[in-house]
Amino acid sequence: ITPGATAFLLTRSFDRMLVLAGSVTAAASVAGIYASYYLDISTGASVVLAQSVVFVFVFLFARGTGAVWQWRHRRASRLQTAGPAGQPAGR
Repeated sequence: ITPGATAFLLTRSFDRMLVLAGSVTAAASVAGIYASYYLDISTGASVVLAQSVVFVFVFLFARGTGAVWQWRHRRASRLQTAGPAGQPAGR
């Protein structure tokens, strides 16, 4: 589920989503396997942890859909429509 959800946050095109999900899976698997070897921890858990880290990063910072991006966009819109001292422009 995690690679598919990550890809869905990045694109709405099904073709691109399939490629992104596969790429995220491959990259997180390699990173998790290396981490499990060097940290001497469970391989399956480290792969899932690597995929989860990628998902959280994309969830927070994806352009257009990320939580930080949307917060900054809402804040900029609110500041742009506000008048002096943060009061709405109509007052």
